Amino acid sequence: MFHVKQLLNLPTILTWRAGVKQYLYNLRNFKIHEILFHVFLFLIPIQLRILYNPESAYIDWYFNYHQAMFFYLSDIVLLTCFIAWFIFDFPKELLKSRIFRLILGFFALLALSLLHVKQISALQWYETWKWVELFILIVYVEQTFKTRVQFLIPFTMLFIGAVCQSILAIAQFHVQHGFGLSFIGEYIAPLGTSGLATLNFGTEKVIRAYGTMPHPNVLGAFLVLGLIIGLYLLSRTKTSVSRVIVSCGTILITLGIFVSFSRMAWSAAAITFLAYLIYMFHAKQYKQFWLTLAIGIVSCGTILILWSKYLLVRTTDIDPTSISSRGLFNNMTVELIKNHLVLGTGAGNYIETLKSIFHVQPWQYQPAHNIFLVITAQFGVLGLGLFLKLLYELSVKLINVSRRETITMVCVFAGVIFLLMGQADHYFVTIQQGRLIFFTILGLIAALPNLGHETSD
Repeated sequence: MFHVKQLLNLPTILTWRAGVKQYLYNLRNFKIHEILFHVFLFLIPIQLRILYNPESAYIDWYFNYHQAMFFYLSDIVLLTCFIAWFIFDFPKELLKSRIFRLILGFFALLALSLLHVKQISALQWYETWKWVELFILIVYVEQTFKTRVQFLIPFTMLFIGAVCQSILAIAQFHVQHGFGLSFIGEYIAPLGTSGLATLNFGTEKVIRAYGTMPHPNVLGAFLVLGLIIGLYLLSRTKTSVSRVIVSCGTILITLGIFVSFSRMAWSAAAITFLAYLIYMFHAKQYKQFWLTLAIGIVSCGTILILWSKYLLVRTTDIDPTSISSRGLFNNMTVELIKNHLVLGTGAGNYIETLKSIFHVQPWQYQPAHNIFLVITAQFGVLGLGLFLKLLYELSVKLINVSRRETITMVCVFAGVIFLLMGQADHYFVTIQQGRLIFFTILGLIAALPNLGHETSD
């Protein structure tokens, strides 16, 4: 007969309990603004929000997301976090940060963009605040994250969020409708609704998975971040139980990326697996190499068994309308930039300016599918220059960061992947969830030099 200790693998359970106790100990020692920040991270994918003055968001019959003013629960929590940080733990030497001084320049540009507009609308005030919030987010993370634990807990929160989104996304794709979870922001319009993201399968249309995101492409980006983090957490697992849990979660995230049917997310996921395999092989972490390879094989095998027909359709059926539309959006933005080269249109005035220049269908008033074009359109070459300078400063700060620090690889790799994805879409600078994950990663990259006093993991 088996003894109870043998059956339950007592050393594994004790190690797991010790890890939980250590987590609770770390949590107890966090400051109030740090706890609020962890809550904020958990709320990123959840669309609990209020739409202010919805009539103003319509262009004729079409509801334009980029003309809408949404007030999210995640915004309230993040603002509370900033206030608590400012009151109780504001760094006295903040002005010594080159990143902060650069961001102050962007704040000055935001103020200038408001001044050169004849009549400031509510949307312009709203978008100006959103940009201020995003840049304060970078500063907050840079100034607050100084230990490896402060990185690991947010990683864990984002990974758990990605697993939950994946489970919901897979279920949505299976039943082809939402589950009425409006209390966490889930909304999938009925089939046939204008703007609904679908996959053409013969004469039928198949609804792509949304999770609780506003669009499947945004879901795909969030899950790619979850995949990057999941493979990192897998390399840190100490017990067989935690290894199984993280492996299963990573497989679910990979399946969730597939049912988003975002080609950019598919490509990013493939690059992520390849990059980790190369890194682990080069670092001679052969056990992790084979485990990561097994996760990739199981994920791909599951996709081929369950959804091979959809895979074939999505990879071979290129919608010419989608390509021409993106080309139209980009070309319109280029023309707009020519007319507002130095200062741009200002925050919140992008779509209104497009309407004053072009006369197209209501649904065609969309941002360019390129984050650099969007930034230039709103803030001119001055804004683009400041943003590029920010990216340069972030990269320069990495010179003194240990290359053996795998947290560095995670953050930098996620940032590079998002920048590449941002060359074919705009949600990293236009949509709530995309903005928050992108600027959180930029903040984490800015904070990496703070780990210099710790031993590489």
